[in-house]
Amino acid sequence: MKKRTVLVKSSFGNYLKEINLGDINEEYREEMQAVMLELKIKTSVFLKKLRNENKNPKVEL
Repeated sequence: MKKRTVLVKSSFGNYLKEINLGDINEEYREEMQAVMLELKIKTSVFLKKLRNENKNPKVEL
């Protein structure tokens, strides 16, 4: 596992911390999955609303 040393700025001072890059990738992946889920829900609600207003919606991606 690759490690990287980063400078962490905090209210009580700055310090160096060694982090695992694998951990960052996992956190990023989880965050992106949450964003994609929220986007899917909003899109679904929007399309449902569109269908109610217009029985034949033409949606182009």
